[in-house]
Amino acid sequence: MRRQFPLKLAWACTVHKVQGITVDAAVVSLEKIFAAGQAYVALSRVRNLSGLIIRDFKEKAIYCKDSIKDAIENMPPFMVENITRHNFNPQTFTVFLMNVQNLTQHVSDLALSTQHLQLNCIAVTETWLSAVSSFETVKMDGYAYHNQPRSLSYNSSDPILTEIQGQQRGGVGLYSADNLACNVLQVPNVNLECLVYHCTTYSILIAVIYRPPSYPMTLFKVNLGKLLDWLNPQSHTIAVMGDFNDDILKSSSITKFMTNKGFVQFVKQPTTENGTLIDHVYVKTTHYIVESLVLPTYFSDHEGIMCSFASRT
Repeated sequence: MRRQFPLKLAWACTVHKVQGITVDAAVVSLEKIFAAGQAYVALSRVRNLSGLIIRDFKEKAIYCKDSIKDAIENMPPFMVENITRHNFNPQTFTVFLMNVQNLTQHVSDLALSTQHLQLNCIAVTETWLSAVSSFETVKMDGYAYHNQPRSLSYNSSDPILTEIQGQQRGGVGLYSADNLACNVLQVPNVNLECLVYHCTTYSILIAVIYRPPSYPMTLFKVNLGKLLDWLNPQSHTIAVMGDFNDDILKSSSITKFMTNKGFVQFVKQPTTENGTLIDHVYVKTTHYIVESLVLPTYFSDHEGIMCSFASRT
């Protein structure tokens, strides 16, 4: 007669060997921990606590390098303390500009990064949405979303623009607070990735633009000029903002072009992790005092830009 015990195959592994894997159950011995971070690696391999058994526990085995503690303590605060000053005046219109690099993947990150700012609008570039994308995937509480995908932005026989139109990614959009009176204007065919939003509550016109790096600058300025000619009679306050892929800190052809059209560029700090200033905010107004502030983000290699429009009266 033979009796079989209920055995299940298991493996004995070093902590270094199990880095990066996930298992349902593990028995972890802390007896021979000899380096900072080893205990964390070993204990974090299981999906939940019920699958973890700890042997030879000793508190001193759980530690990190002193240099890491010093780096964290000296790390500058992520939140900028003076941003709340824009929220106190109810007469102030606020808009946040952000290159999100895939809105569907980062809509929750965008909401977390902006929820404390009490924004009227959130303008986004590189949404990567198609013409048939469902807005349910990019909903944000308290806001209505408006979209202009890349595929519907071009109507040209120019082979360069035709090629851009056929590419994935790109596109622009805008979130508008539910309590604002507004409408999205139908832009004439200017062959730009562009969305124009009119906030009638504040009489402000916002054009959100994305210029792909492969879009020839000379042609882009011609089409941008057509857009500006159409925008000018629409409002006394016009803001043109977005990712222009033109670094102001070196030499900006776009800035010179917009300045000659009567616009002022308000972003003064780098807007990407690479230290470039390619996200611009151009405003033409006689009714508002405009300020901008570059805010750090964690989910894109672009930073966010908060703009406030305070009434002069």
